[in-house]
Order: sequence, then C-alpha cells, then structure tokens
Amino acid sequence: MAMLILKNTSKSLTLTLPAPKEMNLGRFDLTKSRRTSDGTMQMQYIATKRRLDVTWEYLTASQVQSILDFLASNKPFFYVVYEDYNGSQEMLAYCGDIKYSPAFKKGSVRYFKSLTLSFIEV
Repeated sequence: MAMLILKNTSKSLTLTLPAPKEMNLGRFDLTKSRRTSDGTMQMQYIATKRRLDVTWEYLTASQVQSILDFLASNKPFFYVVYEDYNGSQEMLAYCGDIKYSPAFKKGSVRYFKSLTLSFIEV
C-alpha cells in the first residue's frame, strides 16, 4: 500500500490519507522560451519540478471532506510525503486540479465514486 501524508508548512498538523487506488508521479522542466526575429527558439532552463496525481475510489463523504478541509485551511502550500522508487520523499506543493465523481448513497453513508488530486511541487 502506498503511503501518503499531508503536513502543514510548520509540520505541526498532519493528515494521513487513505491508500490511493493510483499514484502517478511525473517530472517536468520549467523553462522561459521565446523566438528571435529570424524564428530561432531560445530557451532558458529554470528548474525541474515534480507532479503527483493521486486517485482514490469509493471514499466516504467524511473522508473527502477531511481532505478538502485540510487543503482549504493550509493554502497555498503544504508538504506531501509519498513513496517512490527511492523510498519516502517529501515535497512542498500546492494542490492543482481537484476532480471527483458525483456521490451516491449506500444505506446512510454517502460515497464518492472517485477523487483525484494533483499535487504540484513549488
């Protein structure tokens, strides 16, 4: 099971998240690019950043609410602790896209079919 923990910037508050169905880690380069008057591309490398896309299935409404509450109360930045091929990693991030499927109710408990969050390194 994949470990996933959110921490506020002072690291005094943590939220251990349920095991996700899927975690996809990507890396991308930040650049400043432009073209000269003769059409030549000029590019300046700035940094390489990480992006972590996480998907859960069938979370309860209270689980989703606790995640969204943590994100809302710790804007703009927080720490994400996750596992990759090098073991435990920590990155200062913000939350990009938040996508979820409409909820359904089973008995007295409301569930979300899926929740996907994008954590992007600062």
